[in-house]
Amino acid sequence: MSSIIYAQDVRMPQFFGNGMVLQREAHIPIWGWAQAGSKLTVSINNPSNGGKTIAKAKVVANNNGEWKVYLPKQKAGGPYKLNVLDGTDIKLSYEVFIGDVFLFSGQSNQELPIRRCMDKVGDLVKDYTNDHVHILKIPQQYYFSAPQADCKGAPWVSISPETCSNIAALSYFVGKELQEKEGVHVGIINSSVGGTRVECWVSRETLSQ
Repeated sequence: MSSIIYAQDVRMPQFFGNGMVLQREAHIPIWGWAQAGSKLTVSINNPSNGGKTIAKAKVVANNNGEWKVYLPKQKAGGPYKLNVLDGTDIKLSYEVFIGDVFLFSGQSNQELPIRRCMDKVGDLVKDYTNDHVHILKIPQQYYFSAPQADCKGAPWVSISPETCSNIAALSYFVGKELQEKEGVHVGIINSSVGGTRVECWVSRETLSQ
């Protein structure tokens, strides 16, 4: 059971941010917290088309201050603006893209950054830039009692010679190949912790057996 976060103002999980990629051709979940009873409007707008709204939903925060909407399916594209309004006031606004999203998780083979294997891949990354690959590395954090409703924040970054050293090598090259093949924005969420035991990644129900 996730912990409850009570909010006096509108906020969203910290992995929402500029450069985020939302999954194409699937209903888009957007959620967060606000003062209980707040009436919110969540929309995706297209700045290149005069700010035209391409998706919108309304929601009221429940007694715990929680809210969630599902925006309709969208084709790949962007950059768009993801806005959350309380009445006519824009409370949150992020530049987002719509494409394909992948989760990378596990141990050291998922976390190994490019800086630690430059002897093998240096020539492949030193001059390569791809603004259509967006990567988020979830910072390490620990809470052993229950899943959490939020996590520490980190910026979404695109692939470039300046950012590549801290990007996990596996997610870098998989993201690069997928983007070049599909021709859409690709979002990589990397939640990995090197050196962890395999039991850390197994559910409580399975371990209890």
